[in-house]
Amino acid sequence: MNPRPLFGKYGMPSSHAQFMGWFATYFSLFIFVKTMLSVGSLDYVWKTFCTGVAVCSSVLCCASRIYLGYHSMAQVLYGVVLGAGVAVLWFTVVQVFCEPYFSQIYQWKISELLLLKDMSRIPNYMWFEYTSVRQETKKRLRRKSS
Repeated sequence: MNPRPLFGKYGMPSSHAQFMGWFATYFSLFIFVKTMLSVGSLDYVWKTFCTGVAVCSSVLCCASRIYLGYHSMAQVLYGVVLGAGVAVLWFTVVQVFCEPYFSQIYQWKISELLLLKDMSRIPNYMWFEYTSVRQETKKRLRRKSS
């Protein structure tokens, strides 16, 4: 086992806080902007619940870094702010500059070999995928029994 480094302080900013700030922010943006889980108020409740879980997980991780003495409050706050800022920037870049080209990229041979899917135009892609697999399964079961 290697001994711990001889440094007295952990990094600035906290990489754990940075990742958790990024994840909670990006996840929230993606859930509220890009997905439609159902129609009506249940959609908003479900999105709020999922986002709340992501934010609570981030808060718990950041609090643990301070509680365990791995980072100061400033290191954690800078990490969260940096992570959240990068998440907003990345989400914006993808939506504004990359998404218009998804349909073209989807047509490339390498995209087919990698089994890439462009689901950016499908509002409730989880339901779409679920119903597609269900229909295909029924079709194959009918063929098998015939």
